[in-house]
Amino acid sequence: MRGVFFLLFFTFLFGAKLSVKEMKEIVSIREDEKLCEDVYKSYFLKFKNIQFKNISSDEQKHSQMAKYLISKYRLYEPVGKRGFKNENLNLEYEKLKAARDLKSALENASFLEEGEIKDLQNALDFTDNDELKSFFSQMLNDSKNHLRVFVTMLRDMKIPYTPKILSKQQYRAIFYESGADINKTGKIQGIVKKYYEVEGIKKGNYWWVVNVDDKRVIIANKNILPELNINIGDKISVEGYEDEYGFVSCGFKNLTNGFEFKVFSKRCETVK
Repeated sequence: MRGVFFLLFFTFLFGAKLSVKEMKEIVSIREDEKLCEDVYKSYFLKFKNIQFKNISSDEQKHSQMAKYLISKYRLYEPVGKRGFKNENLNLEYEKLKAARDLKSALENASFLEEGEIKDLQNALDFTDNDELKSFFSQMLNDSKNHLRVFVTMLRDMKIPYTPKILSKQQYRAIFYESGADINKTGKIQGIVKKYYEVEGIKKGNYWWVVNVDDKRVIIANKNILPELNINIGDKISVEGYEDEYGFVSCGFKNLTNGFEFKVFSKRCETVK
């Protein structure tokens, strides 16, 4: 209520050309972006993962963008010199900062990005202001990319992520935009840039993973395919499907050396 009071007060005093809904969204986004910035900075210091440093820089830019709008339209500034003016957000920061391991940190980060995406989509739905649309659209696209990064990192650890805020349809659409629609079947063809092994959920259980152009493909379990028969620079064609771990192969053909491999599973029976 206090925040709404300030919004209405400043609107009356300065005659800002925004609706109360638009002003509330700007203030809320400023809080969200600042929270993500601070949390990711703490994760980088704790886990030394460069993605947290890179994305915290993006969040800082977003936070400053929202601060600019607050200054321009003379809105209530929810961030003080010693943290948030809303004590609940300070408590939330301390809770998130306390993540014990990288898995928890990535799950927290994915959850935060979901919240940002939801709020920014709502903000876009409620404004006709071209300036706000431009700002919100840029932030939304970045937040979608951040979610993809965090979920992909979890996939690399063989940890599935289930959306907590977005619907399954919204979540899948985000990955579809990047060419990775969850549960969608299809074919990938391209040049092998990298191949490596990833440990599965069970300790000591390894899988072959190949980067085809910029796409990560899970080829097969090493117990089933001991020798990959793929080299960097080879051209391969892969049929498979998207799941929580990435694009999973149901079979591939190495177009460079002619080697072929098929996976026989119930899920792969649906892939044409």
